[in-house]
Amino acid sequence: MSSWKAGFLFALGVGVGLALSFTLGGTGASRGSLASSSPSSREKNDARALPRPDGAAAASPEAKRVLELEGELESSRAALKRADETRDAAQKELARSRDASAPGKLSHDRPASSDATRGAQDAAAIAAKIKKIEVEAETALKTKDWKGAISLLKELRKIAPDAGEASWPSIAKLTGGLWQAASANDVSRDLVSAFYRIAGADEFCPLYAKAVSTPEGNDLAFRIFAVEALSWSGAEGTAEIFLGRLGVETEATLAMTLANSLPGLGKEHLDGIVTALRVQTNADVRHALVQALSGIEGGEATRALARVAESEPDGPVKATAQQAVTARSAPVMGYMISDVVKGSQAEAAGVKAGDILVSYNGVVLSNYNELMKAKKAVQDGASVTVGIYRGGATLNFVLKSGQIGINGQFVYPPTEAGR
Repeated sequence: MSSWKAGFLFALGVGVGLALSFTLGGTGASRGSLASSSPSSREKNDARALPRPDGAAAASPEAKRVLELEGELESSRAALKRADETRDAAQKELARSRDASAPGKLSHDRPASSDATRGAQDAAAIAAKIKKIEVEAETALKTKDWKGAISLLKELRKIAPDAGEASWPSIAKLTGGLWQAASANDVSRDLVSAFYRIAGADEFCPLYAKAVSTPEGNDLAFRIFAVEALSWSGAEGTAEIFLGRLGVETEATLAMTLANSLPGLGKEHLDGIVTALRVQTNADVRHALVQALSGIEGGEATRALARVAESEPDGPVKATAQQAVTARSAPVMGYMISDVVKGSQAEAAGVKAGDILVSYNGVVLSNYNELMKAKKAVQDGASVTVGIYRGGATLNFVLKSGQIGINGQFVYPPTEAGR
């Protein structure tokens, strides 16, 4: 109820309450004072409460006023109720009118008697619109009218919920064509941004999910795009879709795209990754899966990594799994080196994958920012001493400042994990 209505009813209620108080208690008399009144007062009150001989109740002016106020209050409540009903009816009518007049908007508030006829008319209108978009899409892609193509995608987004799968071929043609053009730097930056915003719309995600899961009827280029689009859309269930497909996918390029596009994973995805590792034979795909697995916390993930490190036939994949296991129980804090760049000064000095960089020019390292700060404090080309932990001992290497030629991540002993 609006504030003015509440105030009005409150004021009337207060008036009625005051009148009743005046009638029952007199001026300033309390309930206690009535109970302790003198016998003569009680007799007068009792006499006033008796019915008149002719059967009509005695009514004082105060009692009449109470009845009048109660009547006014009831009338006001009825008037307010009628006003609310009138307002609600007007709002519904306004909503129906706006819905019917909106471009491309299909009205769902129709009499039951005309549902079948109007449903057929709607379906025909949607089919005609999709046909028109198909023709215009062909022209837009052929003439490289990327702005026009994006406008057609926006139209498809509006009708997709009602059109369903009938709109998917046109969506696939436009999104696939625009993505290839954007990948070839054939589209201006502002239009690329507009394309990514519209392509990741929720209305298109069912199409992408089916394209990823079902090879039939979808070419490889569009399926790869569908993986990309799902990953940036943030659609719920994307990780499950990708892992499910990785468990059966044999096309190496698509499998690689799936593995590299896996969103943030948790313990609930552990079985899916283990299954994918059993199925996938491509070393690059397996390497990406091990990296995804190393991002999952907990003992089960550590044991899964240990099994991969023990049984993996591919050297780089095996090394990545082993480093991940070591990182979870690092003997010291520092920057664990995952690989050494070929031809770099680190390789020439004898630095190896699995080594842990613990200090740089005397500065003990606990995070990446400290490493960057220590490097900036030394002039390029100057000699620096780096501390490398290997096999229980710390070795010192003299290198030149600047690019060392190592990649890796910071690791911490179990007691310092979470720093």
